[in-house]
Amino acid sequence: MNLLFAMFLTILIYTFIRVVFQPKSAISELISENENKSKNVENRGSRKYSRFSLNPKLLKQEALDYEWDLSTGKWLLITLASSITLALFAYFSFGREEILLLFGFLGLGVPRILLNQKKRKHRVILLDRLLVFLNAFTSTLLVTHQPVKALKEIKELQHYTVQEEIEKIIISMNSGIGVEKSFTGLIEKYPFKMLSFYVDQLEIATTDGGGSTYKILTSVVNDIESEKTLVAKLRTELVKEKRAFYQNALFVLLMPFAFNFMPKMAEVLTGTFPGKMVIAFNFLAVIGIYFIVRKLANFNPMAEK
Repeated sequence: MNLLFAMFLTILIYTFIRVVFQPKSAISELISENENKSKNVENRGSRKYSRFSLNPKLLKQEALDYEWDLSTGKWLLITLASSITLALFAYFSFGREEILLLFGFLGLGVPRILLNQKKRKHRVILLDRLLVFLNAFTSTLLVTHQPVKALKEIKELQHYTVQEEIEKIIISMNSGIGVEKSFTGLIEKYPFKMLSFYVDQLEIATTDGGGSTYKILTSVVNDIESEKTLVAKLRTELVKEKRAFYQNALFVLLMPFAFNFMPKMAEVLTGTFPGKMVIAFNFLAVIGIYFIVRKLANFNPMAEK
């Protein structure tokens, strides 16, 4: 019976994920991100990372792109702590069935989840650095009317990661390469829609001879800042709602664990097959709602192209 329940629960979880997140489901359409963001493989320069890779070596390499030092020791500590926690949680939540300790293997996916969270936070950092660069570059360009000269003047004031891209742009433009191709590396490193539009306008302004035509770039930067402010306001307004959801979700998830200290309740719920199914469905409902809430809370009109 224990093995049967574990198999049934595994199949139920798999079916739930397939039904809720299948490409053509209504829920999938509601929470889906930009089409290009939904690819399983993402490019980072010449390297490729799978969004679902659990390989510690690849995770460490990818973490460096998000400025996170995920050493072997950190990976091991996170994995062990997560595995033990998940195994004990499953064990005590479903009537102390030994076979459910196997759910501890899910802890192997926790470093991947944390890395994806680091990635989302890193986008905010990238946007801040980009805005600092665009503001300084545009202001200087309005005075100098020379892109290369403007880049040289602001280079030392930028973050070192931006300085590297500025140096590449300067070398390319001095070699006679056009604006759009020169800024390719910057666009790949900061893949925001509005940056591509900014570069297009810069190309047009440079072709037209600059001067007053550079003023349109100021409007583009102002639009980016306005959208960033809008995103921050939306997320601030959702803080209370998200906190309320997390509190309710925690209550639902911990109730079966608490039943271990209530013999009569444990006998009815965690001690019977129908009771375990009720608990399993509650868990799946919480997980499903969490993904929907997270997607809606992370809505970003400035998402990568």
